[in-house]
Formats: sequence, structure tokens, C-alpha cells
Amino acid sequence: LCFLKCGRPEYTKQTLDTFAKYNDMDRFILIEMEDTEPRQGVTRMTENLFREAFLQGADWVLYLQNDWESDRAIPWDILEAADRSEGIYCLRLYGKYKDRERQDRATMSHLAKSAVVRVEPGWQDWRDGWEIGDIHWAHPPSITRIEEGLFLTQGVKNPPESMLKSAEISKLTVRPKENIFFHIGKERTPGFVK
Repeated sequence: LCFLKCGRPEYTKQTLDTFAKYNDMDRFILIEMEDTEPRQGVTRMTENLFREAFLQGADWVLYLQNDWESDRAIPWDILEAADRSEGIYCLRLYGKYKDRERQDRATMSHLAKSAVVRVEPGWQDWRDGWEIGDIHWAHPPSITRIEEGLFLTQGVKNPPESMLKSAEISKLTVRPKENIFFHIGKERTPGFVK
């Protein structure tokens, strides 16, 4: 479990408490990093987390930031099915909407080789309660194969670069029809510059 914190201790507590409520923490190696003063930024911190996970021998990385709340357990059966499939590199842990209120819609189209070209991901039923499609990498909350995670995070300057880089990956993403996590971070990260 690669966990990125950036201030907001009340969100950190809620994220970790709800995660522990639904999951056996002994099944995870927890790698935590705090992006505080001086701020390195989410992109650099994400790269550092994936590098550390690789050094600790991870095959898959559950990447989580401190503004998501668990609603149920990590689906180990789905992760095992994805692991057996060479054609899947990422499990998104939210569906069509990121929040409980169904106001924050997840991206509906794939950023192809440029930010201008958008392609429908072609979501199709995969397993009971899950869909599979070709869509750009959207980090937290997600579970990503370490090889692709390293490729997507190394040397990029911002999250959109990772998304665009994911167009070079010929593997697919799966997502649940019902969220495993919900976004709770309504306030901006302290020090965030748009």
C-alpha cells in the first residue's frame, strides 16, 4: 500500500481508519510518504512511492492518497484474476463517479496519444460487478502492476503526462460498477498550485 499524505490530518485519519475497517492490514506492506515543506509535488512523490515499492519486491501497487474513504474490502479475487491476465495492468477502485453524491464523474474518455484526441474506452462487462476498457491511467485509488507503474511515473512532470504516457501501454484497465473507495477531499491540498 503506497500512501501519499499532504497535510489534512483529518482526511489521513479517515482514509486509514476506513481502510483498516475493511481490510486485513497484515496483507499489506505500508509505504507512507508525506509531501510537506518543502513540497515536492504529487508527481515526484508518486514516482518515489513506486520506486520504493519496487525495491521492496512488489508485483502490484495499491496507490492511495489521503482523501479517499474505503467502502468495502480490496477485491483479492479480482486482483488475482487480473494478475493471471497478461492483458490487464490496472484496477481502478472507483466506477463512473468518484464521490458518494454522484457529482464528480470519472473521466469518460481515454486520452489517446495527445491531449486533443479523446477515445471512448469501450467499457464492457468483464466479471460480475466489473467492467474492462482501454482508458488512460488514473492513479489513486488504483492497483497497478509495478512494471507499468514505474514506466508511468518515471521522469514525468505532472499527472497529465502520466495519463498521456499510458496511451503507450497496450493493456487494459478494469473498474468496479460499485465503488470500493469514495473521494472525500473537497478542500484543496495545502500549497497546491494549479
